[in-house]
Amino acid sequence: ERQARELLSCVLSDPVAGTMAKQGLPAGRYPTEALRRLATLAYELLEKTGEVAARDWIALLQDAAAMELAAEIVDAAVPKESAARRAEACLEALGRADALQESREVRDRLKSAGPDEETELLRRVMEAKKRRPKDHGLLPGR
Repeated sequence: ERQARELLSCVLSDPVAGTMAKQGLPAGRYPTEALRRLATLAYELLEKTGEVAARDWIALLQDAAAMELAAEIVDAAVPKESAARRAEACLEALGRADALQESREVRDRLKSAGPDEETELLRRVMEAKKRRPKDHGLLPGR
């Protein structure tokens, strides 16, 4: 969830980072419902106006909890000059976490699978491994 929040901070700081985020992590793939709603609004603003102005973004929110989360994201401002680089790192981390979670779920299902389902599940595990970014230990936190 931390990377998703930082990604939205990058979207607010730089339209280039916003475009990267929109392409790399659709709003529906954010880890919580609240973040999905915020990402949807941010991406809509980016599409309509070419940027995500914090005041416009917060003004579109309907409830106090969403406004509070949005304010926290705005307060964690990412400098424009590093937004694209940080967005890329967030996208890689989120993609890696997504692929690992999918692999875990498939492995759990393998325990009770029949032969046909086992073949399909193993294929999915291999596809998830291929999608996992290779960072060679160079990303922060690795």
